Amino acid sequence: MKKMGFTLIELLIVVAIIAILAAIAVPNFLEAQTRSKVSRAKADLRTLQLGLEMYYVDNNSYPYSESINASIWLPPQGPGPASAPADRAGGLTSPISYLTSIPRDPFRHGQVNLAGVQVFGEAPVYYERAGFGYKDGVKSNGTISPVPSDAVGNGSMDGANLTLTLVTDPALTPRPYILYSLGPDLSPQVKAPGGVGNITTSRWHILNRYDPTNGTVSPGNVIRLPSGQNYP
Repeated sequence: MKKMGFTLIELLIVVAIIAILAAIAVPNFLEAQTRSKVSRAKADLRTLQLGLEMYYVDNNSYPYSESINASIWLPPQGPGPASAPADRAGGLTSPISYLTSIPRDPFRHGQVNLAGVQVFGEAPVYYERAGFGYKDGVKSNGTISPVPSDAVGNGSMDGANLTLTLVTDPALTPRPYILYSLGPDLSPQVKAPGGVGNITTSRWHILNRYDPTNGTVSPGNVIRLPSGQNYP
């Protein structure tokens, strides 16, 4: 009895078909993941903003911001260390629970300090507030969160100004804070061509806003402003 089997040509054709299908399906799957993370980031920023506004109603001011270095600002959870009530020391989760927990940035994969050591595996979505912050758990009036000069009324108010300015009194700026996720490029900044230096360090500069029309993995942050406006 003669045994039947696949010829080499038939096997090659099947392998080629599988490779073509994989080449089509895998990028679409990865893009769907990115789109899902962007949607989650936007929803989490909206949740964080609701907590901030509830805090403002009770305290007539927004809470401080925290930083593990000079460039990454996080929303406070509980009271800040060694702080006084006048510092707006309360957080969003305690002593009053405006939020049960601070949303995590779906695009964050760890923070590396200046010594090259990863200090945590996840990070909350980011909250950059005009005025003082807590650096490494200690309040410092010298550690002021910078805002774009447009935010203090010196420009077109669309984030097109590259200049950063230090604002110690949030009342002096119509945009006292910004909320953002790092976005698919996993960076709060926009690198210059060739990766040398930054185009801008501003978190909400018009060149630092994630735009999916440039491809799902594109530079820029997912941004929410106090007005409720989202980018994208």
